Amino acid sequence: MDNILGSDSDRWNADDIQRSAGEYIDRFIQSRTTFKMHNDLKKWIQKYLHMVHMNIELSDEEATKFVKVQNKVLTSVVLPECLLNCCCIKAAFKGNLDFRAQLLQKYAGAIQQHQGGWDRSVEDLTLLASAMLDSLMFAGGLSVGLVISCALGTVYSDESPCPDLELNEDTVDPIVWECVRYYSPVVGFPWYDGPEQAQRTILSLASAARDPDVWSEPEEFKLRDLAEHHRLSVAWADKAVDPSNPANSRICPAKHLSLAMATGFLRAWAARKDSFLVQGNIKITPTTPFMSNWEFIVTQ
Repeated sequence: MDNILGSDSDRWNADDIQRSAGEYIDRFIQSRTTFKMHNDLKKWIQKYLHMVHMNIELSDEEATKFVKVQNKVLTSVVLPECLLNCCCIKAAFKGNLDFRAQLLQKYAGAIQQHQGGWDRSVEDLTLLASAMLDSLMFAGGLSVGLVISCALGTVYSDESPCPDLELNEDTVDPIVWECVRYYSPVVGFPWYDGPEQAQRTILSLASAARDPDVWSEPEEFKLRDLAEHHRLSVAWADKAVDPSNPANSRICPAKHLSLAMATGFLRAWAARKDSFLVQGNIKITPTTPFMSNWEFIVTQ
């Protein structure tokens, strides 16, 4: 995963991300199609991440289906176990399990093909395919979209914690870093004390991002100096590094990719923002998903 998603990967770069985002946004402008938050954003994220992860080019229909299942799966995560065992709930989510099986088979084939006939067991390929699915469905596949939607919501909402905030070339990076701190797309980081998994500890990244002993005015959304974020942020589990055994390190392997996707999309949007007008009230809540659904209509 480090080789695929890390900053040294040959599968992505910042310029390509911004170009991809710009082309995607242009399709809505040219066809005068409403841009729906959050699903249309999620579709671009999945199309780009599938290409980076496994060189899979998702069609619009495939991206739509993936996002639809992703939204259902997130609903199931928060349901109490007693409801998950109900026959009606099981029936409703059965299609998700079938879709998962189809994806694992597709991913395993793509991984093997991309590695030039990689000689691995079916079990190994399935395990790696499952890791890819987890990254796409839950990890970067969720957090990147959350950061971008929070940034746009903070700029456009009447309830913004930072009124009159402007999105432009100069403010993109500070907005993204402050959204990562203020909204905490990944609220906790769990790990076990050893292979026996006798004790599970969770680092509250959300609490660390608002620690008054670390951050000045932590409850305020404000554009801070980037050096402050670089010095203080632990949003990607930055301290979870084991120099003596890198295999034990748990820092997010896609930190630079996630930042590049968030800033790349917002730069592309900023260059085209005059083509869109907000439709509907953007409600901001103190917990995930933070922003309600809304739409951008094309004005020209």
